[in-house]
Amino acid sequence: VRCLEDPFCCHSIDGRSLSRMPVKKFVEGSLSWKGISKNQVLHVIKSSVAQVVLGLDWLYSFNPIIDWKTLE
Repeated sequence: VRCLEDPFCCHSIDGRSLSRMPVKKFVEGSLSWKGISKNQVLHVIKSSVAQVVLGLDWLYSFNPIIDWKTLE
């Protein structure tokens, strides 16, 4: 875990705050989706709303097609 030079606030697409505190830390890791792995910068937040938040950069990078009925 490393510290960000410029902390920032994390908001959902509708403008709601996802964390009470600014994002101050990050880790570098690999995420996989359907057999494709990519290195990503993962920002660490404390949130009671979600365990993982996929940002627009991840969605743009992987461009997933999700079947919301089967969650696949």
